[in-house]
Amino acid sequence: MIHYLFRRLAQVSIVAGLVILGNFILLKSVPGDLADVIAGESGAATPEYMEMLRAQFGLDRSGFEQLATYFSQIAHFDLGFSFRYNLPVQTLILERLPATLLLLGSSLLFSVIFGVILGCFAARYRHGLFD
Repeated sequence: MIHYLFRRLAQVSIVAGLVILGNFILLKSVPGDLADVIAGESGAATPEYMEMLRAQFGLDRSGFEQLATYFSQIAHFDLGFSFRYNLPVQTLILERLPATLLLLGSSLLFSVIFGVILGCFAARYRHGLFD
């Protein structure tokens, strides 16, 4: 049983690592970077300001260093800071979690009830219109 749990934990770790790596690659493949977005929103795009932003966010480091930092922050549950809302991302997620869970619960309840009703009709009228 312990061997099975370790094997499943290893599989989950590999899949999670590949998802994180894929997310990093997708973020890096988009034209521009975070400094371009922030400079575009603030309206100040001097070369000195752009260089300061890139240094502040570690965008001036190599891709491998950025990837290692990204994995480290994910491992420590550091989701970063939202400059748009001026709050940590974890706070934003926790603020929106009750509404998300309410939507999830109500849609799950609706789909189960609707699915059971349709399943009963399909079983009752085999080879008919409802089936």
